[in-house]
Amino acid sequence: MLEKTLVEEAISRAIAQDGYHLYSLRLYKKRGDLILAVEIDESLNLEQITAVSEKISAVLDEVDKSDEHYILDVSSAGIERAIALDDIDKALGSYIHVETDNKEVYEGDLREVKDEDIVLKIKVKNLNKEITIAKKAIKKLRYAVKF
Repeated sequence: MLEKTLVEEAISRAIAQDGYHLYSLRLYKKRGDLILAVEIDESLNLEQITAVSEKISAVLDEVDKSDEHYILDVSSAGIERAIALDDIDKALGSYIHVETDNKEVYEGDLREVKDEDIVLKIKVKNLNKEITIAKKAIKKLRYAVKF
């Protein structure tokens, strides 16, 4: 069986040399095939994905001692990827989508991250407004695309 922690650490170290960060790693079955899905936090073009895939494949050859056969699927995590509340400070200055537990939805620039809440700059009827949202009220966070 593939040892996830060992593989995750080895891949993280290898791609960090090129300035990339591991967003997620998961192993799942699809149509009878075992897939090792590796998502990179940064946006990557096809050439970069090819280079990262080759690097990850070499790392797997070194650290994976299992007899499992799987397909390596390397991709970018995507522009509207989820944000863990614990990692919200990494999104500072970014345009984000926030859903609260009372079904309020906001999109705006993350201006500040405090201990108990976050501050978003949003547009209301073409006027800029800053709002404060309690972290404990946040149900869902993700990056968003500004139109």
